[in-house]
Amino acid sequence: VLPHSAVIANVAAAEQCFGRLLDPATDTVLICLPIYHIAAYSNLIFDMAHGLHSVLITNPRDIPALVATFAKLKPAFFSGVNTLYDAILNHPDFAALDFSNLKLSLQGGTALRSGTAERWRAVTGCPVVEGYGLSETAAAITYNRPDGNNPVGSIGMALAEVEITLRDEQGQIVPIGAPGELCARGPQMTKSYWNQLEETANA
Repeated sequence: VLPHSAVIANVAAAEQCFGRLLDPATDTVLICLPIYHIAAYSNLIFDMAHGLHSVLITNPRDIPALVATFAKLKPAFFSGVNTLYDAILNHPDFAALDFSNLKLSLQGGTALRSGTAERWRAVTGCPVVEGYGLSETAAAITYNRPDGNNPVGSIGMALAEVEITLRDEQGQIVPIGAPGELCARGPQMTKSYWNQLEETANA
């Protein structure tokens, strides 16, 4: 259960991270995940809040159609998962496209492979910005900087108003460099699991 305030908090935090990088007068966004996926949903809400032209790719597995759409629309903002980046890079026509409009490439869902990140930047001239989030957090709670040299495999820094700690099995914060469970608190968080009182209590 995500209240409207959680979704709006996520939009506001993304805006603080990416600023006014995109221009609603000229820029197009390709959304390449199903709209029931939290990343696609939050992407769409962000786009609508900024008046951006958003195009939903209903079947991103159809790589030839996706490449043709990319060629036609020349998006400023593209997001996907690592396997989608690999698939589109492997299409023989992709490298010949015009990437002059591409300002922002986002990736989440799993760790970004260094080879994929390097190929994408070499082909498009645009780095891939990695983030981390959950359905329970109204999408991303961390992002790498879009204007910095980010280590591949890093999920970046916490977004505005998000507190993050790593904790051990006893709930104690672990020292820097030690493994632990990632715990987050902030305005983007879920209130509960729908009609699952026990799951909500356990969380």
